[in-house]
Amino acid sequence: HDALPISVPELTQTLRALAAAGLKTEIVAHSMGARVTLTALAALCTRRPSAVADQVLLAAPDVSAEHDNDDFGHLLAKSAPCVHHTTVYASDNDLILVTSEGVHGGIPRAGRVPERDLQYADPRYGAIDVVDASDAPGDPFGHGYFTLSYEMMDDMMWTLADLPATARADAQAAGGPTLACASAGCADHRYMLRVAASRGPDAELRLLRALWPLIFRVQ
Repeated sequence: HDALPISVPELTQTLRALAAAGLKTEIVAHSMGARVTLTALAALCTRRPSAVADQVLLAAPDVSAEHDNDDFGHLLAKSAPCVHHTTVYASDNDLILVTSEGVHGGIPRAGRVPERDLQYADPRYGAIDVVDASDAPGDPFGHGYFTLSYEMMDDMMWTLADLPATARADAQAAGGPTLACASAGCADHRYMLRVAASRGPDAELRLLRALWPLIFRVQ
């Protein structure tokens, strides 16, 4: 949060300049970077609702998603008119976000529970898809999967190439499908990252991730 007063104006100015130049802008934001990105987009969109970003990818967003004070939802809604499409990647196995929830008094983080993020598949938040990346390989703490998993990198590549999530979940997708539908026909805009069983978390890692919330909960 200490970096917000500095980083948000800088990003806002950069995005304004890119939009003025007519350049197509794609944004990939990780963890607390999601707050910086959405705050800058919301600031721009509040003053002048117009196209600013094409694809916005939010990986493991460390932004509060409390039911009665939903910062993530508020920022998504404010920035929606300026964003063509948003993809949220979330993981039940993100121990850094589990710890962040504890540090913030148990307030949920937007990138930790994919099921909960389905609430954002609503027109007021703009065009948005939620991808469950819980099985993505990565570091033991499950927070760096967006750069340490080739499955994740593949899906982000096709997303930035404007390939819709429905197409990325199609068995005939170019290069092979990167997603699987979490429900019949992907009707709820929720998808699962395709990860082979041999690439997913092993028993030891699953145990660590199951015990972490009990051992390191900070209130």
